Amino acid sequence: DLTEDILTILHLQLAIMKARENALNHLDPRKLTLWKVNIPIDDDDNIKMLNNMSHKINIKQDLSGVELLLIDNQEYINIANRNISYLP
Repeated sequence: DLTEDILTILHLQLAIMKARENALNHLDPRKLTLWKVNIPIDDDDNIKMLNNMSHKINIKQDLSGVELLLIDNQEYINIANRNISYLP
């Protein structure tokens, strides 16, 4: 569950691993790459690209994504003020 207890990137990685335990049970949580992207709900092109999983998405290039690193822990996560989604 995404709760107020998630304060760091590692906490978020562990919560995702727990939520997707069956699909990700072979993966070390620290190897799970997380990206920070801003996709407005009315951005039809990017929404279509995300829904069309038949091709590989370059998150950095296609969505202006920034990789979240474990050393980014000084930027604490406030679940109450953010929309957090992940792709299965």
